Amino acid sequence: MTTTAHDSPLLRMTQETPTQYWNDSCAVDELTYAIERGATGATSNPSIVLEVFKEEQGPLGAPGPRDRGREPDLVRG
Repeated sequence: MTTTAHDSPLLRMTQETPTQYWNDSCAVDELTYAIERGATGATSNPSIVLEVFKEEQGPLGAPGPRDRGREPDLVRG
């Protein structure tokens, strides 16, 4: 993934102060936005991760956007 820096107060803050900007989400769109504005990390609160997983991947075991066109794995009992 290639990102482009966007001039913003957040980016200037990371360039002009010792402040580290961390994003409080693991959603791909939100991480991309944050990285483009100088974020250097992300938190991993389990409840946030679960919520994002449900929104971006769907129910557990259901094919997500990255799985389209792939054969499903067989579950062996």
